[in-house]
Amino acid sequence: MKSEWGTAIYIIVSWVIVAFGQPAWIPWLSPLAASVGFAIFWHAALKISFSKKRFLLATLWFIAVQLVQLSWMTSTEFQGNMTFFVYGGLALFLGLQFGAMTLFVDKIPLVATASLWTLIEAARLHFMLCGFSWNPVGLSLTTYFLSLQAASLCGILGLSFLVFLTNLAFLRKRWAVGWALALLPYGFGMLHASYHFPKIKNSPTIKVGIVQTGLLPSEKMAIKNRLQEFIFPYEQWKRILSLIKSCQESLDLLVLPECSVPLTQSYSYEGVSQVFKETLGSSIAPLSETISNLFWIRSLGKLLKSDVIVGLEEERKGHFFNSAFFYSHREGEVTGRYDKQVLVPIGEYIPFEWMRPLAVSFGISSFFTPGKESKVFTSKIPLAISICYEETFSHLMRRNRLQGASLLVNLTNDGWYPHSRLPAQHFDHARARAVENGVPMIRSCNTGITSALDSLGRVMGTISGERTAAVLTVDLPIHNYFTLYRLWGDWGIVLLSLFFISTCLCLQWRRAPYPL
Repeated sequence: MKSEWGTAIYIIVSWVIVAFGQPAWIPWLSPLAASVGFAIFWHAALKISFSKKRFLLATLWFIAVQLVQLSWMTSTEFQGNMTFFVYGGLALFLGLQFGAMTLFVDKIPLVATASLWTLIEAARLHFMLCGFSWNPVGLSLTTYFLSLQAASLCGILGLSFLVFLTNLAFLRKRWAVGWALALLPYGFGMLHASYHFPKIKNSPTIKVGIVQTGLLPSEKMAIKNRLQEFIFPYEQWKRILSLIKSCQESLDLLVLPECSVPLTQSYSYEGVSQVFKETLGSSIAPLSETISNLFWIRSLGKLLKSDVIVGLEEERKGHFFNSAFFYSHREGEVTGRYDKQVLVPIGEYIPFEWMRPLAVSFGISSFFTPGKESKVFTSKIPLAISICYEETFSHLMRRNRLQGASLLVNLTNDGWYPHSRLPAQHFDHARARAVENGVPMIRSCNTGITSALDSLGRVMGTISGERTAAVLTVDLPIHNYFTLYRLWGDWGIVLLSLFFISTCLCLQWRRAPYPL
């Protein structure tokens, strides 16, 4: 009986550490999750000799972990009850992966076990409809500034490999190895940061204004059964221009969030002119062409003498795109457009035609066409744009870096899941992308977390209130640097994992009792 109670305590304690040991939950638990959280669970699970029971226990345990970490999906205000099917399905899928991996924890070498899980996480990015990028176990190492710097070596997948390897070392009582692995990212972070601090301090800056509108989806667009909340496009633009006026700054770059205003084909010149006069006290030149949202952008850029990035929906030849437009002050025109490449299944596109009636039954009737390429735009420094959760995909952000981007700009609308931890978890991914690529990052969100990060992932300024409408102005250091992750991307840790697994198989290390 005492043994059973002891096992139950181990399981519960390990669940608390791992489930809440992330930067968006209980930060001080993160180092424990990264070093001994899984080890404590495996210590209890390995007492079960029957493999089916061990698999079931590990599956249920990890499902419980994911039910906490993915709990933002239970925000049903705009998603409806359909979100519970996705929420439960994902938790089950991830639980089964962990359950299967746990069967090998005491049968194969440490590096092979860590490699196996790393390959599982890598596979998620390229399968499961559009790829599943949330909750890599390495996220626990991004909580603190020093350990975050290790992402510059092998990316978030490399951190996941390190988390599992550390936990396995402690599980097998390799104390010296465990402590060395646990302290490794912090030691590297101290050296890495001390080298770059002076360079950032003496770096040139770019003056950016980052807009957060503070509007929920029902206020931004007409949603059935909530039409009374909708704010008309003229008024939405008036709110945006009023915010910009309040900053009273000369900017190099102004950034507005994803789908900043509704898809509107035309405005009247009189109406647009009146809004500019009331907010910025300036008149605009009349045009013979149809006045669309792009006219607002051009007029705003000309008045501010600034480059402008704004997220808008666009219809082209019967297809809808979730896009970002770039106005170049130097050219005096909107010179480029980026179309979102990674779309949200069911919410933004239908992966299978049989799902269409299901989506329609929940009020989702229009879908986007994915973009086909990443793009770099010429501002004060070369920059690349991502939209919403695209920034959670390391390889996509690395592609922008390889194309010459020295600044990453993300436009997001996390307002679809209000009063949840989604904005915080999304922000945690953004910090990792900045460090992986050694570049500063700008995030403009409708409802937070709007922020500016330097190339070490340090917050230079932030707006975190969900309903806060404001403009964040920051002199952002533009220091950027070469990283090993930029060199080899996810392939570095993937190939290393394949090497470890294949080597173990070839040498038949399974016969050794506790090999490394």
